[in-house]
Amino acid sequence: MPEPYSHGYTKQTIGGNMDDATNYDPSWAHAAGILISNIYDLGKYARLLGTGSFYSSDLHIERTKYIEAAPGVKYGFAIGELSGWLGHNGSLPGYNSELFYYPARDAVVIVHVNSDIDNPAHAVINAIAGVLTPDNIPYK
Repeated sequence: MPEPYSHGYTKQTIGGNMDDATNYDPSWAHAAGILISNIYDLGKYARLLGTGSFYSSDLHIERTKYIEAAPGVKYGFAIGELSGWLGHNGSLPGYNSELFYYPARDAVVIVHVNSDIDNPAHAVINAIAGVLTPDNIPYK
């Protein structure tokens, strides 16, 4: 991986002990584990994903034909809608992230946590959304 990068920590081990997962091979996750990015690229991507300006308007319409995946959670083709926030979360051993765009305020929030223990990015995105959009918290 190109430097600088963060070390990731997980308890997804045989004994359940914390381990440095930085050099775990993420290829088992196929597309989710094939790309190395940074926070700046993700910030650009979040807005493009949320507005649909990354691809044709017809494709954006198809991607955002949401189904109710859980109460308050709509999911399309690799994009979710949670309380007005559009985006996706991600987790691999050692890392946990949230990438969301809020169209009503043209706001992008990217959370990257170097641990997957107890899904910490959910709590962080909720805290940030609680300040930016108190009536629209993604994970209620």
